Amino acid sequence: MQMPLNLRQHPVSDRRCCGARAHWGDHAAEVAEHGFSPVIVKAGTKEPLYPKWQMACYLPPVPAFIAKHATGRGRNDSVGIACGQLRDGKKEIGWLIAIDCDAGSQTRSSEIRDAIVEHLGESPLVRFGRPNRWVRLYRSETPTASYRLGDLEILGVGRQFVAFGIHPNTGKPYGWQDGDPGDVKAKELPVVSQKKLEGLLRAFGHHEQGRISESTTRRFTSHQGVEVSVPDAGSGQLLWTKDERGLVIDGRDAFLTWCLAKTGGHAEAAFALFEDHADLSRPKRDTRRAWTLKDAQVKARTFVRRSRQGLVKHAVRGRPAQGDWSGRPWSDDGIAALIEHTDRLLLQRKITQTERAVAVAMAEFLKDKGQCFASVGTIAKGAGVTSSAVKNARRRLVTLGLWKASETVGKMPAYVPIFKPTQTPVAKQKSNRPVQSQVPNTSKVPSVALRQGMVPSNDNRGIVRVGRKPVQLDLFQGEPKLSDPLAFGHHLRRERLKRGLTQQGMAEYLSCRRSHIANVERGHDRLSHWAHQRFLELTRSAA
Repeated sequence: MQMPLNLRQHPVSDRRCCGARAHWGDHAAEVAEHGFSPVIVKAGTKEPLYPKWQMACYLPPVPAFIAKHATGRGRNDSVGIACGQLRDGKKEIGWLIAIDCDAGSQTRSSEIRDAIVEHLGESPLVRFGRPNRWVRLYRSETPTASYRLGDLEILGVGRQFVAFGIHPNTGKPYGWQDGDPGDVKAKELPVVSQKKLEGLLRAFGHHEQGRISESTTRRFTSHQGVEVSVPDAGSGQLLWTKDERGLVIDGRDAFLTWCLAKTGGHAEAAFALFEDHADLSRPKRDTRRAWTLKDAQVKARTFVRRSRQGLVKHAVRGRPAQGDWSGRPWSDDGIAALIEHTDRLLLQRKITQTERAVAVAMAEFLKDKGQCFASVGTIAKGAGVTSSAVKNARRRLVTLGLWKASETVGKMPAYVPIFKPTQTPVAKQKSNRPVQSQVPNTSKVPSVALRQGMVPSNDNRGIVRVGRKPVQLDLFQGEPKLSDPLAFGHHLRRERLKRGLTQQGMAEYLSCRRSHIANVERGHDRLSHWAHQRFLELTRSAA
């Protein structure tokens, strides 16, 4: 019988692993150069440093980040290797599989090793930690799920193991048999076919329990008798990833949320749908617990509570047809009406200048997708404010009921305005008003000249008196009785007092200065075109 492999018979090939403790600083760059994806693991533990370390299973390593973390205290962290894509330079050559043996005796360790070598062949990379326990590395052409078979575990996509560091139980560094990932390239690993892997699983008593591999969309009949179609990549903001068997292997939490939405919050039916379409051989993320019905029941209680509060994809009243969650783009007239409505809210002091700028920047995205799904940085750049101001403004707009955020588990929710234009925006009227090359400074003109109308004021440059005969511009088409400045001033005063507004309040509503309103009421000045249109809207709304 062949003698088992252990640390005493096969000493560590790299002396640096047993000497200095700068594991990340000494090994991370070499591991990345040889086609593996290193993961930062806290020193003396098996826990990755960052919560989103699974991205290393799919994305190539970044040399600048590896070098930056190798300076200072970061160089003492352990080096983990993600069970994900393997590369030869920039070329993807397969997926890493780690066979982990947790045997408690030397005899059992030998039996598992013989079975692995018989089905998969020998591997040039064998790592040792505790006595009789080892990890062998192989390569597959397609992503592989993880399996737990007693004291044998197959680590597939989304898992990781510590390659260089201190074992938390023994207090000693991990060792490698003949070579380590800093010496052996990923392309030198033996390729394992799906057929060989299935043979190994059957040898250890694993059965697929009737799962059918489908490349197309799988279907399930809910508790209400309605056939439910499961998308391959996700739905809306809920995204997940499937393997070659059609099972969800990444984003399972989002998939369970989707199952609850499809079954109307029914926990048992949702978990049955989840169990049939998700890979349950791996535990929950960052834990050792398996998925159970209790997880669906907890989510179901949250789903019911949010549904009662009206936060789960209910129709928003008052929203135009082109601005719903379907993504149909808005027209230019609809966006213009929305911006005009936002300006009115600003003049009524219901929103601030910052909130108005953020709302206008968000409205620019309605033209393409019918909703704003831009990041905080993009909106901040368009509005000319800070990122924190955008977050506060969006929260305020949702609280006031002006915009509504979509239900999402991600960090970039979509927003749609709760707004229905009552009329198309008023087109700008062309004016043939003469333009002065230089506006006089009325502060340096005697008050007598202003009262006689010899010099135009800064608030109204449309009236120019030549001598004592005024040249009036027709700014009030269709209302000849108000063409006289003094008559219009009396009319403005009556309308203001009728509504109980002060001159300052009327000036804020018309977006001008209080002194200008006072001059208009005395007949010494006139409203601009935009302010006059605002005044007409005020009088017509009251009528």
